[in-house]
Amino acid sequence: MLLSLKGFSQTHSELRLFLGSAHLVLVEIKNVTSPEFENIETRMIGGNYLHPLGKDLYLVSGFRYQYGVVDITEIGDSYYQHKEETFQLMSIPLQVEKSFWKYFFVHGGPSIDWQMTKSRFDQQSGIGMGIGLGASYRLNNFSFFINPRFKMNALIPFREKPYKHNLTELGLQFGLGYKL
Repeated sequence: MLLSLKGFSQTHSELRLFLGSAHLVLVEIKNVTSPEFENIETRMIGGNYLHPLGKDLYLVSGFRYQYGVVDITEIGDSYYQHKEETFQLMSIPLQVEKSFWKYFFVHGGPSIDWQMTKSRFDQQSGIGMGIGLGASYRLNNFSFFINPRFKMNALIPFREKPYKHNLTELGLQFGLGYKL
């Protein structure tokens, strides 16, 4: 059986499914006394739909479910408390993706995020912003991709934040796409 390889110069829609992981860092925008958060490692699963806007340019939307455990340490004058909390976040991105040099792509844009669990740090529900640079290999109608990404959550929060915490994530997604 003869298999053909095709580049990314295409004007077809594509569906992608992915898995990934991310390390989250809690960025404190305002200097306040608050608990310390450590080891925010998450896993993610999701899917995207790529709609062609032109040659090598796509509008990307879909969903991403992210989950993990947050280690929290509170230190006071006469106490020390350590606990773990579950973290869950659902995101819907609306990004633009540009393919280049046959195997690479760059993407970026806003996402609407909903934190599905309560936590000791500020809710991360709001509008976030993400960017990424990835590589993809196409084999007939299938593509295999890897995508390092950077995202800041709740840059525009849905509610006022008492501590002014923003989760900033550095993550990696990998997955499978299918050209429609």
